[in-house]
Amino acid sequence: MAEQLQKGFAEVNGTSLYYEVAGEGHPLVLNHGGLVDHHLWDGQFDAFAQHFKVIRYDIRGFGASGMLSKGMEPYSMERDLHSLLQFLGIEKTYVLGLSLGGTLRSRSRSSYGRMGHIARRSRSIRRCANACAL
Repeated sequence: MAEQLQKGFAEVNGTSLYYEVAGEGHPLVLNHGGLVDHHLWDGQFDAFAQHFKVIRYDIRGFGASGMLSKGMEPYSMERDLHSLLQFLGIEKTYVLGLSLGGTLRSRSRSSYGRMGHIARRSRSIRRCANACAL
């Protein structure tokens, strides 16, 4: 596990998102796929932390993050990600996502690209499990 691991919960948009941050450099967010949680990235987390400030988290309804419940207000995974980045003080980041996480990164880029959080410098890794720069 990364030596200087920061972990906690971000209270955003009426839920609690579990996150872990390690390393230094340009931020890189790891979005997990459906039916899994942040542990999907156990094999890559430390390696990425050697080159990036890497952030992995549990999407709402997964892992240690707040669960979904009947009667819950409509929510947006893109807004949750954007709010987590604001909570962590991150203005621009690369995003790497698998399956559901890849769809989330694409929709986040569409939703928040004009707000300055998404850079268009992702051509080199964009096709690798759906990655982009936010």
